[in-house]
Amino acid sequence: MDETSWKDIALTSGGPWQAGELTSVTQRLRRVGRFDDQIVVRAIMTNQPHRIVMNHLDQVDYNVAASNKMTDKASEFIVQVQDRIGRRIDTVGTGEQVLIQIGSAHVDI
Repeated sequence: MDETSWKDIALTSGGPWQAGELTSVTQRLRRVGRFDDQIVVRAIMTNQPHRIVMNHLDQVDYNVAASNKMTDKASEFIVQVQDRIGRRIDTVGTGEQVLIQIGSAHVDI
């Protein structure tokens, strides 16, 4: 895993995660890593899902959670991930209990 810090996520996404998130049971600082397309490709090959959901898009660009709309930065990330994993992403999570359906191989929101 390419581990990073909450401070780096805050800097790149524009989000308020400087303090990070705590785990629910032990209340320790949750570890966070960068997207790893090889892990996703292996998971897809193993599980053969019918749909792909990408969660935590707000950690790529906090503005998708703040505005509840897709941004150019988030859309570009989705297209890059789709190219890297060789599959369409059907749904993205952009914040707490917020899902956005994506219509085609490219982001159509």
